Amino acid sequence: MWEWLITPTIMQSTLRQLGIVDLGSTLCSQLGVRVIANEELVHELQTFCEEHYRVRPTFALVFNHPRTIIYVWAPPDRPQ
Repeated sequence: MWEWLITPTIMQSTLRQLGIVDLGSTLCSQLGVRVIANEELVHELQTFCEEHYRVRPTFALVFNHPRTIIYVWAPPDRPQ
């Protein structure tokens, strides 16, 4: 879903500059990832990570403003 919000050319260039090869894997496993999204989208990202990478990351709320909500990645819980 986050891919829909970014122009593909800009996204590819930015990811390449950051050394990110697999955005999904990075969002699901990289310590320090920050996600700007509402709570519903964070839950959808957790489900995506669980279904595709067998890990359910925990995202802690670090900033909450009426127009901006930021979560930071915490070590993931592995499903049983």
